[in-house]
Amino acid sequence: MRDLRVGTLGKITAGVGAGRVVEVVDDARNTGGFLVFTYADFDRSPEVFDSWLPSIVDVELFFDDNGWEIDWAEAF
Repeated sequence: MRDLRVGTLGKITAGVGAGRVVEVVDDARNTGGFLVFTYADFDRSPEVFDSWLPSIVDVELFFDDNGWEIDWAEAF
């Protein structure tokens, strides 16, 4: 199981979109799933892309499919 953090910003160091910033948001109350946002930088720039996934397992598979390796913000 990967080090997957919810509600924390991390830098994508490998895979699709390397260099961008990722954030996983638990949106169960509103949509019943998780939102995965990618930003150009840690300021949550206006250049944002999002994906909705129904479960945390799907989030892990999404990370795997994109080949993502993440340095989480606490490391900075």
